[in-house]
Amino acid sequence: MQKRSIGRLLLNQAIDFLFKEKSIRELALTVSTETEGAIRLYRSAGFQDRYELAAYQIDHSRS
Repeated sequence: MQKRSIGRLLLNQAIDFLFKEKSIRELALTVSTETEGAIRLYRSAGFQDRYELAAYQIDHSRS
């Protein structure tokens, strides 16, 4: 529980700091769907889901 409280506090302070800049009107994050704890944290801070991205990778080093 304490780690989440510290994370939430730091995130909220960062958001407040960034929005004090007059040129910043929007913040965006890219988060892996596998990081459910991070997603909950960002949603609790007011972030909303906007898009779901797909990522593709090919590994040429396989023999």
